[in-house]
Amino acid sequence: MPEEVITNSPVLYLVPAPLVSNQPSRFFGEFFFEILDKIRLFIVEDERSARRNLRNMGFKGSFDTLPMMVLNEHSPRTVIPDLIQAVTEHRTAALMSDAGLPAMADPGEELVRAAHKAGIRVIPLPGPSSVFLALIASGLNAEQFSFHGYLPVKENERIRRLKQLEQTAGNTGHTQIFMETPYRNQQMVESLLKALQADTLLCIAADITSPSEEIRTMSVAEWKKKPPEVNRRLCVFLIGK
Repeated sequence: MPEEVITNSPVLYLVPAPLVSNQPSRFFGEFFFEILDKIRLFIVEDERSARRNLRNMGFKGSFDTLPMMVLNEHSPRTVIPDLIQAVTEHRTAALMSDAGLPAMADPGEELVRAAHKAGIRVIPLPGPSSVFLALIASGLNAEQFSFHGYLPVKENERIRRLKQLEQTAGNTGHTQIFMETPYRNQQMVESLLKALQADTLLCIAADITSPSEEIRTMSVAEWKKKPPEVNRRLCVFLIGK
């Protein structure tokens, strides 16, 4: 990356974080660390998690002089203009989620959209993505797929949505991908086994890149014989035909 791009125009880097918080920084190359040292503002979901991740990723700077601003699911959308102003003032900023790639199923996408509108250069940095790692390891259709983020919390609405996704997978052959908050994973599994047809293929990818990683694709009928225990584990769910 030319030096003038970094120093002479506002830049918002999209910085990936390890999928496992205490994981060594084995997924990031030399260029990544060069960029990390140039960041003058971090926009994060949680400051404490961000500091821990940055240390694990090899960040050598001082947090005492490095400003952080918070953007998460509880942030009012009215904070976006303030964040854009801060990016413009600091010239080199980074958006980072708690795990994986930012701006996927989190409010960061609104900041990225606003950055484009404001003429701020957006530069994604490569790193681990639980969604794409789960997809390529699932054996399901990886050419045509849809990612749906998080499904409804209420059981009846969740089951209705699961049936819709199953129908879409059957009609189009496209893999349907979604996530759940770890403490609701077991309820999601129960809903999946209740809502889906016996021959539907279901992949559950848990704890990707961690020592306890487990990725399996089986029919719903097979899953029912031995339902998985995934409570409080980081999971990605994929439906296919």
